[in-house]
Amino acid sequence: MLARLGWIDAGAGELSSVSVRAWIEREIRDPMARNLFYALIRTGTFTQALDLHSIGPALRQIQRTFRKNAVLYVQGGWQSIVEQLREIAVRAGATLMHSTGVAAIKHDGEVRRLRLSNGEVMEVGRVISAVPLAETCRLIRDADRTSLRVWQDQARPVSVACLDLCLKRLPAPRRNLVLGIDEPVFFTNQSKVVPSLAENGSWVMHVLKYNGVGEIDPQKDEALLERIMDLIQPAGGKKSSPGSFCRI
Repeated sequence: MLARLGWIDAGAGELSSVSVRAWIEREIRDPMARNLFYALIRTGTFTQALDLHSIGPALRQIQRTFRKNAVLYVQGGWQSIVEQLREIAVRAGATLMHSTGVAAIKHDGEVRRLRLSNGEVMEVGRVISAVPLAETCRLIRDADRTSLRVWQDQARPVSVACLDLCLKRLPAPRRNLVLGIDEPVFFTNQSKVVPSLAENGSWVMHVLKYNGVGEIDPQKDEALLERIMDLIQPAGGKKSSPGSFCRI
């Protein structure tokens, strides 16, 4: 099944109504291959809500990941993206307004104008809202009569717990990328792919746990991530049991 992944028609209509769990349990018989597939789905979609997530979009995301040069790593940090976007927008003639909020999005079935927090009104025909869905609905009068109501009713929040460490020395230098098999975790040595992070010979370690819908327990997640990190990069260089991991 893993070998045939690239040939599956992930856009087929029937796959949009089948959950990730139902499809994997039906199509993949080998238990280890099944668990590996679950790990790939978690890593590609940032969630383990396997009974809510449709297999079609999940498969498309995994297929994109395996394409050549599909994964892009940011050199210089996320701020570099913001700065480049700003430069492109200014060159294209965009006007940037700092410290000015939007008080309301006016529409009559089509977006017409914005009312800003300073009282100014702007005539617009399109809006890109980069705030949480609930905030967007607050800005739009009678939002529950628009398609946003359906989106809000169906949307489910996705969360992950994350632990980052900066080390001067790697206890296990060959362990750079790890997929959790019996735990919904993912580990990566970010300095291997983003050299700018490795300042003064340091290494930036990143491990995260994918949560299901409503599964948020910061203290429990922190303890798990510390235990996982100690398995992968054991303190003091001591040997550790590999656990149920797939090291790449």
